[in-house]
Amino acid sequence: MEELTELRALAYKYASELVDYPHDEEIPKMGERLANFVSIFQLLEQKDEVYKGLSEIAKETLIVLDEIKKLGVDNFQAEYVATFELGYPKPKCPPYEREYIEITPKPDPNVPAGVKGELEVLNEITKFYSEFGAFVENETPDHIAVELEFMFYLVANELEALKQKSDADRFRNAQLEFLEKHILNWIDGFCRCVESNSNLTGYAKILDTIRNFAKRDYEFLKRFIEH
Repeated sequence: MEELTELRALAYKYASELVDYPHDEEIPKMGERLANFVSIFQLLEQKDEVYKGLSEIAKETLIVLDEIKKLGVDNFQAEYVATFELGYPKPKCPPYEREYIEITPKPDPNVPAGVKGELEVLNEITKFYSEFGAFVENETPDHIAVELEFMFYLVANELEALKQKSDADRFRNAQLEFLEKHILNWIDGFCRCVESNSNLTGYAKILDTIRNFAKRDYEFLKRFIEH
């Protein structure tokens, strides 16, 4: 069980790193990082059939390396920014949960329409993080990379609990809840946006792999907890 949990943690770690901005110092690491990403899913498939097929999906992410070579680093980074970070009135595909879920603000004449709903979403996520001793710096809590990093944090804590023979169920239950209420509640919409609007096919493939992994992992956790 510990080995499977470690692989799950690594999958979320790499997922978080791969969707984040590709800084100059990160570009040379992309090849190794993507290869490891694929290898993790190959090993997960051997551990539980619920993960079957993920490595084949993950192999398609290697197209990122071709795009970097074709575009050059500067243009590749510019395309990333145009897709996820800058644009008017907003980027093509903002990587934030609040952009893809239905916001229904409660009536309040003192709060502009829509604002309270978004704040409630952000507060809910922040509260979830703080309950497990996690805090966010330099980014909003609903960024896809932050949410995936939080899943890594939860699974890593589960792994440590298993090693210490302490309460791992608390962290498993939190993973299941966070996937259901947050990541799986918006990642389909985010993936569709990137597939339709981005010039970077590689990032669409990365997100598709993450989406498939998150859904399989949810099924794994649900089955494991129910038994």
